[in-house]
Amino acid sequence: MATSRSFAYNTGSPISGTDQVGNLAISVADQDYTTSPGGVQWWQGPDQDLGYVIAHTVPNDTQPTPVADYLYLDPTRLGNSAGLSNNNQTVQQQFGYIQSTLGTKSIGDNDIVMFSVLVSLGEPATLPDSHSIGIGTAAMNYNGVTPDPYNAYPGNDNQSMGYRSDGTIWYSGSQYVAGLQTWGDDDVIDIVINNNVNGMWVRVNGGYWNNNATHNPETNVGGIEIIYAPFYPVLCPGYVASMTIQNSAAYGTPRNCKLFGDETAAVGFNRAASLTEASFIEVANSVSGQDFASGNAASTWLTANGYWNSWTSFGSSGFQWMTINSITSTTATGIGQNSITISVTQSGGGMNVTNGMYNPTTFPEEYGVPFDGNQILNQNSGIFTATFSEPVTDALVGFASIGNPSTQVPIIVSAPFTPIWSTSTTFQNPVGVTQYTQLTGTEGFCIIRIDGTVSSVTFNYTASEYYCNVCFGFVDQNA
Repeated sequence: MATSRSFAYNTGSPISGTDQVGNLAISVADQDYTTSPGGVQWWQGPDQDLGYVIAHTVPNDTQPTPVADYLYLDPTRLGNSAGLSNNNQTVQQQFGYIQSTLGTKSIGDNDIVMFSVLVSLGEPATLPDSHSIGIGTAAMNYNGVTPDPYNAYPGNDNQSMGYRSDGTIWYSGSQYVAGLQTWGDDDVIDIVINNNVNGMWVRVNGGYWNNNATHNPETNVGGIEIIYAPFYPVLCPGYVASMTIQNSAAYGTPRNCKLFGDETAAVGFNRAASLTEASFIEVANSVSGQDFASGNAASTWLTANGYWNSWTSFGSSGFQWMTINSITSTTATGIGQNSITISVTQSGGGMNVTNGMYNPTTFPEEYGVPFDGNQILNQNSGIFTATFSEPVTDALVGFASIGNPSTQVPIIVSAPFTPIWSTSTTFQNPVGVTQYTQLTGTEGFCIIRIDGTVSSVTFNYTASEYYCNVCFGFVDQNA
């Protein structure tokens, strides 16, 4: 089952039932975040089981998302001689009437958006200036029946403005701006609206905004003053023509705005390729521009600088411990990474089951020693043999509570091993510089690694006691 959290951009007071990191609110309580607690919009983060996640704010609300709420045309605000098709994203005019249709979504007071329209002219040479694209309120004259059906273009009244195919802007029945780029059949018209500065920019096929190389909606230079919001996109195909709302921007959108109908977010995410420390450091360095030496250092810096991250050093070593699913006094079976199975025998019997390892917090969390799930309890001396269903690289054995302060328990291993970590444990019978074949515990906890490719692990648990936990595993076989 996937593990994820909800996030919101929150510059106000902390919201009940959340954590706050910088301007990020992060879900922690079991509540419905689709109801917008705190009066902010919440977004579901990515699956944290697939890799460590870093969340950050996007204050201008331009982070792309997989969600879309496309712009459609409103059949209730449509000229009576026009028709809609293409799931209400195309309007066509079959006759010479000049009528309009409004979009279903309004552009609000603080919106910075672009909408994009593809033009198709059936008879481009006839009435070439009859085609318009613009904006209008719900009160604009879009039908044109009164006084006639030829004057319902955007810009015919003071409730609308329109960009005509002859390169002019019209408002209140008169020409408002001239000298813009003309357009016609098969052209794509982009219109940017920034209601924070009450401005509009237009272009054709990705050309200059407002037909001027210095005009730029990203810097708010050269915007054409417009009517006050809220208002709607307005399409007026004109003589034997059609216009189609575009669901993507063929020529891109300015950095400070989004395509109208795109559902963007004020939070963004980066996810590491896996749940390893190296992978987390790599994505943290990429996001921050820093050069971290450890996951803990990366997590500390990110949090201090307003980024949330899911890093935990638990399991960051990549060690893969087997899940034990059957235990008797003399046998046990389990399964691990890549569906590799294990079969365990204990010649002296005395095996039983516990939930997780004894005192698992004794182990450093990066080794990921199991806190829960079936694990083997051993209370008798005897020969352990653990056989894997296929050869594995660098097998691991973890021991919890070998012996006790008054009783030493030696364990003799049939192959040289490398100690990975230990406490209250000593190692005997050295082989070379770093390996041994025996360990002895006095309430000892340790992890050993049998290096190289092995099919089985055998050791002699030399004394009976109550009790020691034993878990088996191997290093990440996919690394």
